[in-house]
Amino acid sequence: MTKNHETCVTMGWGLDAEGYESSLLKVLTVTLRPGSWCKEKILNITKDQDGGPEIFGPSDSLCALGCEEGETVCAGDSGAPLLCGPNRVLVGVVSYGPGNASCGNDKIPFVYARVDGWETWIWAVIFNTSLHPHDSASIMNLHPCIMATLAMVIIIKEKYLET
Repeated sequence: MTKNHETCVTMGWGLDAEGYESSLLKVLTVTLRPGSWCKEKILNITKDQDGGPEIFGPSDSLCALGCEEGETVCAGDSGAPLLCGPNRVLVGVVSYGPGNASCGNDKIPFVYARVDGWETWIWAVIFNTSLHPHDSASIMNLHPCIMATLAMVIIIKEKYLET
């Protein structure tokens, strides 16, 4: 799916490091980190915090660090895409920042839900979803992160994968 240390792109309208909302779509370049590194780093960050430690699962998650100082995804970016490779393939969806101070801290990796385990389901939804009102209503009842990702994938399908 992806390689460790691969450079990817993520984006969102979430909060900045100071907690302010953005009216502009922010695009960040990030570097994927090895699963073992993520697991150890996240465990160390969260082991002494309330509700900790958080456990990173490489089988269903990816983690990445921003390439520039202070560049991170933040609150409000959940559900945004993680696009990797020369063709910018969707490999993950923004999930969470571990610990209490991950927003704006480029030393703390951000966690992305892997989409490769969900590929069959995603394509089934895309090809079985029409824009009829009753279908739209059922889609609107999905979790907002799932709904945003599906909308994005449907747009990509319509624009780039038409037969």
